[in-house]
Amino acid sequence: MPLPQVTNVGNMTYILLRGVSGRNVRHRDFVGIVPMVTGTRFMQTGDDFTIMIMTQTPLEPNAVRGVPPSDRR
Repeated sequence: MPLPQVTNVGNMTYILLRGVSGRNVRHRDFVGIVPMVTGTRFMQTGDDFTIMIMTQTPLEPNAVRGVPPSDRR
């Protein structure tokens, strides 16, 4: 899996996975499972898959813990 491109816009975090198909992903609403998450959206745009996470306050992801070919991110 490619290294994701993460973008923050206000209280929305976009995780872009280039060249990844999300057509078989089960689209679930995770509201209530993680208290700070207010909503999620999954989008397939051409060959790219985007995960949008809406939170109560803006997130500031600052590091990648896994380095390819690590199986952890």
